[in-house]
Amino acid sequence: MLGKANEMFAEIAEEEPPLSVADAMERAFEFVDGESGPDGALRIALQVWAESLRDPVLHEFVKEKYVQFRTHFAAIARRAQQAGDLPPDADVEAIGAALYGMVPGFALQRMLADGPDHKAYAAAVRLLITP
Repeated sequence: MLGKANEMFAEIAEEEPPLSVADAMERAFEFVDGESGPDGALRIALQVWAESLRDPVLHEFVKEKYVQFRTHFAAIARRAQQAGDLPPDADVEAIGAALYGMVPGFALQRMLADGPDHKAYAAAVRLLITP
């Protein structure tokens, strides 16, 4: 699952021509939606997240993977900045962290609270981040 997620997030970040931030997030939410169902790998991820708080070795592994994921979202922000969609002085690392934070937030809502479908969530995020 982590490898598949890393590949998907890298693909989104490297898309040509570059995706808008809103379009990139929609693709990420669509991926997560597919992995959050009854047979989805994200159900196991919840257990791994919890265990990584107790197991230092697992924690380092999970941390490494999630830093990679966050790097892809920083790349999305950097490309948006280069396209003039974000201010030149914007902190793309912080923006990447905020964007990435929406992904597990969406996953948790889908799995634990029958949250919105990915299209509704993506539309809400689009409204929040589009000037």
